[in-house]
Amino acid sequence: MKRRIALLTLVTVFCLNIPSALSQTAGTPENLLQDELGELLVVWKDENRAALESMKRDFFIRAQQMFGRSIRDEEITVTPATTGGFVRVRLPRNTDTNVFAESLRASGKASLVEPNQRVDALMAPNDTYYRTNQWNLKLIGMESAWDVSMGEGVTVALIDSGVAYENIGAFRKAPDLANTAFAEGYDFVGRDSHPNDENGHGTHIASILAATTNNAAGIAGVAPKVRVMPVKILNRYGQGTLADLADAIRWAADHGARIINMSVGVSESSEILKQSLAYAYGKGVVLVAAAGNSGANGLLYPAAVQRYVIAVGAADARGQRASYSSTGDIDVLAPGGDLNVDINKDGYGDGVLGQTFAMRGRTPDTRSFAYTFAQGTSVAAPHVSGIAAIMMSLGVSDPAVIRDLLRKSATDLGVSGWDTQNGAGLVDAARAISLAKNPSASGTAPAVASSSEDETGNQTQPQSTSPQQNAPAPNEPAQEPADTTPSPASEQTPASTPSTTPEAAPSSTPQDAAPAPLSLKTELKILNAFGRAVTSLVWWEAPRIQVRVVDQDGKPAQGAEVEIRWRVQGVTQDLGVRTATTPLNGTVEFILNTLGRGKTVEVGALASKNGIHSELKIATFSVR
Repeated sequence: MKRRIALLTLVTVFCLNIPSALSQTAGTPENLLQDELGELLVVWKDENRAALESMKRDFFIRAQQMFGRSIRDEEITVTPATTGGFVRVRLPRNTDTNVFAESLRASGKASLVEPNQRVDALMAPNDTYYRTNQWNLKLIGMESAWDVSMGEGVTVALIDSGVAYENIGAFRKAPDLANTAFAEGYDFVGRDSHPNDENGHGTHIASILAATTNNAAGIAGVAPKVRVMPVKILNRYGQGTLADLADAIRWAADHGARIINMSVGVSESSEILKQSLAYAYGKGVVLVAAAGNSGANGLLYPAAVQRYVIAVGAADARGQRASYSSTGDIDVLAPGGDLNVDINKDGYGDGVLGQTFAMRGRTPDTRSFAYTFAQGTSVAAPHVSGIAAIMMSLGVSDPAVIRDLLRKSATDLGVSGWDTQNGAGLVDAARAISLAKNPSASGTAPAVASSSEDETGNQTQPQSTSPQQNAPAPNEPAQEPADTTPSPASEQTPASTPSTTPEAAPSSTPQDAAPAPLSLKTELKILNAFGRAVTSLVWWEAPRIQVRVVDQDGKPAQGAEVEIRWRVQGVTQDLGVRTATTPLNGTVEFILNTLGRGKTVEVGALASKNGIHSELKIATFSVR
């Protein structure tokens, strides 16, 4: 199949639609491929390979026998492939290619006969503004991610100003959400089951997350196959209450949300809010929140509740931290834009494009819609929620593992490793989905089930941080609605470079027949998210415990049983126990759940094989 894809030159885009550039000149995909799909691809036996004219005459004779009439020369063509590896045999229209293929196989002259087939291009949406204006999706590698999944089967709650998701009364459904799936939501402002947007912020966020994609109109969504659960806590002015936010988090968790996106924030810490976040996290919900737009150190809540929430900062079209993005305990950056520049040269400020209400003066018109650009960490958050949904659709459900993989796959920015300006770096959808498909490739082993309790069974609370200053309103700044189609412009897409995450892999020479060990030694290391040996970890890093077992000659000991235990220093009760058997290289790794701040943890490792035991090895690390 790979060779066929490389050789055929006629390629169409995703099967649902084709780009308008093709449709204007070539009609539907079926018409475009009608002749090509009536072809057979034939590999001749060596003795027949050079006799093209003889082969062609044979085809005419056989075709006349099958069709019962004379076949004109132009009705059957035999064309060598560009590489010469096979020939393309085009048959008359409405011919049963299967019957002719069987006849050709029976002739004994061909070593391989198979039908030509349709080949679809990698998923590149044909939405009107995708190529020219949605720099944000190209920046983080969404096309490669879409080839794997679009978030099918995952419900994402948007706790915001509601969504334009239905036609009722004075409200209309946003056109670019026409085929987006919705789950039942709730309106905490009006106290009813119709969370219709009156402000426009929530609709803009919903379109970034899940706009109907590949429909030859509008924009593409990050995860267009998710089910969106609208949960309204902001009124027509974009204002809401902490009580409704805390209430909404629990409601969404109880009603089937797997991911909760919160492009909202408050400046003061709240125990009620923390308890709601702990409740949802304990139910396995992935929590994503915007970091804030102050440009200063200190996050808004709920993003500041680090134990449970993935905090998202904003990047501009270059893939660098936007100047307004708040700093601190950031997990990752995602496209948030900068309306003051036009790096991609599309004639508009580099905000993130979404659909929302058209404006009548300063009042949103809930019956008409426009595509507008907005900037802020609010529009960055749904990028991460969408990527998390795609990861979850692939079977990765633990919130701690999703956060860990998002950080490991991010493109490192600024100083090496995690930092308060950029977190782990710019989110990389393609690499994150790749790691979700194969967690072992990143060194990620199955993680402890997430819970709002620590592994001793004791209820834990996250460390609170100081109140934030200069908190912005929940709305993001946006340009005036674009009532006309953005004019075509040359595409300039900043490249998203996949991060290279070095893994600590011991160098060893496998033994074909290793003798029974006379003694065992263990080497114990604590690794951070980037595979480096450390004695201190940041609160969000899931500790990786690497144990290498060698024999008396320093050679890897395959088949040794390794047991580790870990506890808070000074406490006798273990936090957990794990066991594993060493492979050929004598090395095993364990990934622990994230641990709270301010702890010093002791890890002990013991190995045994054939009745031989190693000495207990102990390592200590702190969590800051």
